[in-house]
Amino acid sequence: MKYIGGSFEFTPEILASNIIGEVNEQIGVSEEKLCLTKSGRSGISLVLKSCHKNLSEGWILMPDYQCWDVLTVFDDIKKKYISVNDKLELEMSELKEFLLDKYLRGVFLIDYFGLSDLQPYIEFIKSRRPDVLIIVDAVQAFLSLVLSVNRYSGADVIISSPRKFLPIPDGGLVISRNEHSFFIKKNNKNHNLNKQISYYITAGVLRNSKIKNLFDEETSNVLESLYLDLFENHRKLFDNKVEPISPLSLEIIKRSDLRAIAKKRLKSFKWVSDSLKHGNCSKIISPIYTEKLGPGLVFPVRVHSHQRDSLRNYLKSKGYFCPVHWPIQEKQLPLLGESSKRLSKEILGLPIDQRYDLKDLSKLLDEINMYKKGR
Repeated sequence: MKYIGGSFEFTPEILASNIIGEVNEQIGVSEEKLCLTKSGRSGISLVLKSCHKNLSEGWILMPDYQCWDVLTVFDDIKKKYISVNDKLELEMSELKEFLLDKYLRGVFLIDYFGLSDLQPYIEFIKSRRPDVLIIVDAVQAFLSLVLSVNRYSGADVIISSPRKFLPIPDGGLVISRNEHSFFIKKNNKNHNLNKQISYYITAGVLRNSKIKNLFDEETSNVLESLYLDLFENHRKLFDNKVEPISPLSLEIIKRSDLRAIAKKRLKSFKWVSDSLKHGNCSKIISPIYTEKLGPGLVFPVRVHSHQRDSLRNYLKSKGYFCPVHWPIQEKQLPLLGESSKRLSKEILGLPIDQRYDLKDLSKLLDEINMYKKGR
């Protein structure tokens, strides 16, 4: 069985590859405007720390549909929430009202799956309130930055996460689009980082062994249990501290052809989009974005008839690991509008990353159709 989706596994061979280019060169940003962090959350913490005085004098506006782990970074800043509709768009009528409040200090925009068109919001906000700080969460849009240098024109700060797209143990970034620059002091005694890298490398080696079917079923099941625990331990060591990217991750990014990876993902995204437009799997899933194309994090779909979790479990049993964006805890429900509550129960991400070819994606859609036939 071939496994599709899930965490990237580290392979030492990539360190023997030629250097393609420095990170700032590959994404078209000057070195002084780019700061490489441990994670996207670490990048957000850096920005909030730098802008804390201004933001603490008022409040920041955030979408009500988001990754809830991120919310902990904003604990000491007052927040208000704007509704997101079924198409993952902000409600403009609400935005107009919020902009009238003189205590509004910042707006946190999210580029969902790297496929959102944020430009109209950025231009509208700056035309009404040029004093407001616009922070773009482009964590799911790292490769979109590679293909579009001027993406988010007019925003003040962009935060992204190469860790979501590459086989690296850590990695986030902050891009400044105004006169401000961000810097992090290097910490040479970060024992947690060394432990985190060890978890990641070991988990990758074990997962790679299972993927290659090197052992019998019983041994493979033991390996799976081990590497899942290791990936979880690796994940738990991410926090909100402001820390730099690890040297290992930096070396891997420099040896990764980001433009080639972005183009391969874009090709896969277009193929899945075209397949769904021609009716493939239409009785069970539908794409959220019908026109917008890009090297997204995943191909996001809505699963019909309350079958998202059932379909996801079925695909997992067939070797396809599809993420959910995002699970909601009971305490967060009061913060969400009705559209966001529906989205959180229906959205499923189909893996389209650079590890897979069109044959793999075709088999994935075939399995979705097989699921429907079995209902």
